[in-house]
Amino acid sequence: MINPAPFDRSIPRETLYLGARLAVDVLLLPNRCYRCGGSTAPVAGIWLEHHLLDGYEYGMLEESGGWFLLYDEFSAAAIAEACPDELLAAHGAGPLRWRTTRVCPNGYLANTCLKCTTVIGNWPLREAVAEYQAEHGSLEELERFSSGVMATALEEL
Repeated sequence: MINPAPFDRSIPRETLYLGARLAVDVLLLPNRCYRCGGSTAPVAGIWLEHHLLDGYEYGMLEESGGWFLLYDEFSAAAIAEACPDELLAAHGAGPLRWRTTRVCPNGYLANTCLKCTTVIGNWPLREAVAEYQAEHGSLEELERFSSGVMATALEEL
């Protein structure tokens, strides 16, 4: 029997605590703002190569030969680390901002429109990603930019 250990290139969990920075692609979903009608590209999630970690441990989806972490209320803080305002703006996306509402008094980190800074809610974004994929859109086709995230940020998931 072959020992599979030498073939496992994922980062061991104990290494994640040492401050490893993981290379990620931030995926953007082109959209129109419901308020101003302007073009914007909210952050749909991040994509990591398979060998970097075991995405199942972090609730990631196996997609396009890697791991996809969908942007939502649980993953937003980890994803935001890879999304400085200047980088988002350079790729047609508005900044990520903290918002509170009557429905969500503790608040959440939300995408915003590049043109008018209107909040693009997490639930409509989740539906837009699901619709995009249902219409045979692939993650490879989405606008993306390279960035990084501290592995320890994923431990919060």
